[in-house]
Amino acid sequence: MEMKEKVRQLMKEYELEHEQDNILESLYECVRCMPTCSEQPSIGSSKFGGYPHLPVGMSVPVYKEQPLTLLAQLNLSDIPFIHQDLPRSGMLYFFYYCSPPDVDKYLESPWGEFEERNGWRVVYIEEVKELHIVQEEGAYAYPESLLTFEKVVCLENDIYFEDEGDYDKYYKVLEEIQGEHIPLHQLFGHPQAVQNPVFEESECYAENNVSKNDWELLFQIDSDEEFLDMWGDVGMLYFCIPKDSLKNQRFEDSWMIMQCH
Repeated sequence: MEMKEKVRQLMKEYELEHEQDNILESLYECVRCMPTCSEQPSIGSSKFGGYPHLPVGMSVPVYKEQPLTLLAQLNLSDIPFIHQDLPRSGMLYFFYYCSPPDVDKYLESPWGEFEERNGWRVVYIEEVKELHIVQEEGAYAYPESLLTFEKVVCLENDIYFEDEGDYDKYYKVLEEIQGEHIPLHQLFGHPQAVQNPVFEESECYAENNVSKNDWELLFQIDSDEEFLDMWGDVGMLYFCIPKDSLKNQRFEDSWMIMQCH
C-alpha cells in the first residue's frame, strides 16, 4: 500500500482528518539502514561496528589522545540513490568517541558542543581498493554487523498542532508508521528529534555561521543495544552536514549532535 494512502487511513481511524494537509506534508523520503548479524564482513563492505577497513597509511582519528570508535562504514555503491550530492562510490566512515568498559580514565562521550569537536569524525575516501583492517591499540569496537539499505517514506515526529489533544492521536499514527522502521537508522530525510530541533542545535554548537536552514541530515543512528549501544537514555546520534559542504564533498565539516530523554 502506498504510504500516503496508509497515512490517510490512519488519520481517519484516529480522527485526524482535519490535520490531513499538515500531516501529509510531513512525509519524507530517506534510506533506512538495517543491520544483520555477520561472522566477518568482507573487506570494503557496509557495516556497523568492528574495526575500520582503511587504505594503507591511513590511521584512526583520535580524541584527547584516545582512538575513536568506528560506528559505521558505508560503501556508497550500496546506497540507493537518495541525494544528488552524495557520491555514488567510495567509502564513508563515521567515528565517535566511546569510552571502553572498565577503562582506568573515563572520558565522557561527546554531546556535540564546540569544545568536543574532535570527539567524532566523518571521513570519505574516493577509491575502494587496497583496504585493510586497522586495529589501533586501545580502540573500543562494537560487534560487527552487515548493513543493508532500503529507500522508505517516514513521518516527521515534531510537527505542530493547535489542539493539544491531537498530539496523542498523532503519536499513535506515528507509532504504527515508524514501528516498521525501528530502530530508526537512516540516511538523509528529516531528523527524528528526541529533544530540540536538531538543525538549530547544529547551528548553535558548530559556530560556523551556517544557519539552521542550511544543514542536511547525513546519518541518524538510533539507540540499538543489539548491534551498537544505548546513547544516553534511549537517545540518538545525528551527523549533520552543511549543504554546501555536502555538495563539495567536505565531509569533515559534519557536526554530531547527541540527544536523549
